[in-house]
Amino acid sequence: MSPFRAGGDDRARIVVREAGSDEFNGTHVGMRGSDDFNAGDVYFQKEGKEGEDQCIFWWSANEGWPAGWYMENNKWQHTASYFIESNDMTCLPMTNWSSYEARVDSDPGMEPAPVLGSE
Repeated sequence: MSPFRAGGDDRARIVVREAGSDEFNGTHVGMRGSDDFNAGDVYFQKEGKEGEDQCIFWWSANEGWPAGWYMENNKWQHTASYFIESNDMTCLPMTNWSSYEARVDSDPGMEPAPVLGSE
């Protein structure tokens, strides 16, 4: 499946399916900008009930983590459960995600890893 071009459309809709950590499954909507200079230009916020704050962010490399796309439990705490390495903030990969395990900012997601699609 081809990657999704995330750079231009800040209202794009991405569907996360098959994640073993079910809270990530559902529709995520593109949102413009972030307060953090290490983040990409667009992130994807999960639609749903109050308290469902899961999101998908691109982060540049730092001494604590590699550059890539991260599925996070909460957009304010930035604790990731799934990850795919990427130097391209404009291209969201649809497949080949994996559980994110690191010393910090990690809450590893359950298998199977998610598959993304566009709505």
